[in-house]
Amino acid sequence: MSVTIQNIIDATAEVHGLTLDDLIGPRRHRFIAWPRQQAMYLARKLLPQSLPWIGRKMGNRDHTTILHGCNAVQARLEWERGNRKSTKETQSELARIEALAVLKAGVVPFKSRRGDGMVFRSVRAVLK
Repeated sequence: MSVTIQNIIDATAEVHGLTLDDLIGPRRHRFIAWPRQQAMYLARKLLPQSLPWIGRKMGNRDHTTILHGCNAVQARLEWERGNRKSTKETQSELARIEALAVLKAGVVPFKSRRGDGMVFRSVRAVLK
């Protein structure tokens, strides 16, 4: 069991108080577009899938739309780091969405022994 695109979409909708139709639908209002871009960014980060695949799952969007969304989130993260923004709003939102998606998938994060990031294992594997 691992994190799926549906886990990420569900978690993003829940954190931002949106419906699934809002997140994958055609509306481009700022209060919908930003969470959608966060979901795109996390999907690209957490899933070993292509941009066209993510685009199909995010409402039949073109791969360049997914790339633009990922770049927008990355640019905002870099801006917050450069300005030493005290709240780190984007980073904390992404962390909450990622944690909720991981919980929905039933996997538990572990620190890698090599120190190269997080490794996800299923809850069943941990309990054995």
